[in-house]
Amino acid sequence: HAAAGGLKMNLALVDPFRNELPPEAVEEALDMGAGTTCAFNRWGTLLAVGCHDGRVVVWDFDAHTVPAKVLAAHTHTVTSVSWSCDGRKLASSSADCSVCVWDVLSGDVDARLRFESAAWFVQMHPRLPNVLIACAMYDTLVLLTLAKQDDGTWTYTKTPLPVSPPPNAVVSPPPVSGGASPPLPPPPLSPSPPPLPKRLKPAANSLAASFDHTGEHIFVGTCRGVLLLVETATTRVVKTIRVQHVGGTSVVAIKAIEMSRCGKWMLLNCSDRTIRYYEIPATFLRVYEDPVNHVPWTKCCFSPNGEYIIAGSAQKSQNNIYVWDRTGRFIKILEGPKEGVLDIEWHPSRSNIVSCSTSGPVYIWGSNYTENWSAFAPGFKELEENEEYFEREDEFDILDEGAQQEGPEAKKKRKKVEQEATYHEVVDIETVDRLDDTLDRLADASCLKYLPSIPEPDVFTR
Repeated sequence: HAAAGGLKMNLALVDPFRNELPPEAVEEALDMGAGTTCAFNRWGTLLAVGCHDGRVVVWDFDAHTVPAKVLAAHTHTVTSVSWSCDGRKLASSSADCSVCVWDVLSGDVDARLRFESAAWFVQMHPRLPNVLIACAMYDTLVLLTLAKQDDGTWTYTKTPLPVSPPPNAVVSPPPVSGGASPPLPPPPLSPSPPPLPKRLKPAANSLAASFDHTGEHIFVGTCRGVLLLVETATTRVVKTIRVQHVGGTSVVAIKAIEMSRCGKWMLLNCSDRTIRYYEIPATFLRVYEDPVNHVPWTKCCFSPNGEYIIAGSAQKSQNNIYVWDRTGRFIKILEGPKEGVLDIEWHPSRSNIVSCSTSGPVYIWGSNYTENWSAFAPGFKELEENEEYFEREDEFDILDEGAQQEGPEAKKKRKKVEQEATYHEVVDIETVDRLDDTLDRLADASCLKYLPSIPEPDVFTR
């Protein structure tokens, strides 16, 4: 990476193009309880795994032999985990009807929110470390804002988010890009259903939600096939879009919403066993599916650069991860052990995928790198095998013989080449290059990228 003042030499010595390709096979398995969900922090240095017994295990991804931290406050299965933007807080939802916000460094619970039913989803704000959204099975979707008091305790304010279109809203089909086939006309909105019990009302509307990459808006998906764009500051519905059914006019429920790291695209995991690909705010591009087996999907996500899409199949006896490119072309299937997939996550900067299985272990997928430490002069390249080379007639002619016949443009070009050949660039080995410029607003001093290790003293007994 060239920059003013020289070249930066502190980046990882790996092929950047190879590092963006999908992994190939399972490299390692993390076995510390039965993992049900997982999430990387912003830099990919720490991995949080929610377990079936209620624990949240934090692993150092570079040295994942021993857990770096074990957080225990839930009494039932952890259903979702999410990191704050500065890496200092971790939110977890559980089937014990609670959402906990942890201080990762100390391991304490800063705040605990109780629901009337099992909490199944939580997500931290991408820019504000004390703001998150959460939802339970039979409760409404809420926006939580944490505040620290003078005595050191934390309090929170709970704001319900809209889970249905406004009464006078016009629900329109999403605009279609030029490369996608036009969808069918949207079915008319059904009349209002009969009143449900109070604690069942929100569950009939709200299923999925996600912040956009700036946190200024929240995408809310409903089981009626409606996608709501909600303004975070005012909780006002800005836009309402109908999700089209592929090959029919029935209602499609939105199970999950996934955003790309660059904030340009999003994926909708829908109940008709398809994954819909949108350009934000809501331009429909294409559909990803298995046209042969028509398998449902447990989780889908983007690669770090957004060029690949992966999805874990919901088959109970197969640990298969499907890989497509952004143009819709099917790449391959990553076949793992004979067990189902619960959750998948792609590393923020490496060619690694982490998947939680139904039998308990958390698998790390990676690529087989072939190290090559050969060094050649500029302009030379290493050949894998012999190649027949045909020399041009004037390839090795002495340049000075025809220098007098050179025109002004040729002389100017030759002089520029000679100057570049004698120019020596200054190598900068002190400036730290940023690997992730998504959140430059945050100071590095306020972020927690690694957990300190505390060595245990040797105790000798006689």
